[in-house]
Amino acid sequence: MSEFNANSFYQSYPAKVIQRPGYPARAQYKSTLMWSLFGKTLIQEIGHIESYADVGGCFGFGANAMAFHIAQSQPYAPKTKVFEIAEGFIALGSQLFPDIEFVQQDFTKPEDQSQVYDLITMFDVIEHIENPADFLKRVSTRARFLLLKTPMETSGAWRNDKPLAAGGSNHPDGHVNFFTPSSYLGMLSECGIDVVESKLLHTIIRPSLNMALNPEGIDIARTRKRTLRSLLGSIARSIIDNDLIPYEYFRFYWGAGDHLCLARSRNFRT
Repeated sequence: MSEFNANSFYQSYPAKVIQRPGYPARAQYKSTLMWSLFGKTLIQEIGHIESYADVGGCFGFGANAMAFHIAQSQPYAPKTKVFEIAEGFIALGSQLFPDIEFVQQDFTKPEDQSQVYDLITMFDVIEHIENPADFLKRVSTRARFLLLKTPMETSGAWRNDKPLAAGGSNHPDGHVNFFTPSSYLGMLSECGIDVVESKLLHTIIRPSLNMALNPEGIDIARTRKRTLRSLLGSIARSIIDNDLIPYEYFRFYWGAGDHLCLARSRNFRT
């Protein structure tokens, strides 16, 4: 892994991200998917959500969608903040979503360490942080509940948990941590975070949603030519992604995928 400077990498990252045609749709869909999976349980556990923070929330598309879903389940919207380190995210996000407070600083080093949030979301964030355990321990002192989506990018329990070769500045999105589900869940527990519900998916982008959520990845010429092999592959992926087989157990041992969960901090258990 080459030397990696997170601050310099992410200062230029906003311009790169916003050029991806499917980025806003994916950011909003992550919140919608997470709420559809865990929102009912979250409301049962916590009641009304007064305060909400999206850490590493980029331009605020995801936070806005999550705040909307929360507001649909209770009489009012939560007070919502987005924490980011790159000025480009803050500048555009503040214009797009004026009702959201954007804060340009490391979430674990704000001026006011005393504020505790009913809910914190971190979607595709932990893999970017150089010392994730230290970070999560500090987060657990400020979040009653968490919604987390983190990619699993190792080869899995059956294949010696071998990480990707391309990390840091060699990774297209600057990932510096590569987890298996077992190592990831162990880290959460060590940081005082208990998983309430979880799901392990091959990908959040199901085949039926590929065109809408991943337009930059669509090969038009290839989609026109449907070979028997590609058709059978598409059917198999559809079966897997619609949970018609116990895929998450296979993925746990084989590696890769996305781990999604609702978790709570032990610091605020009653």
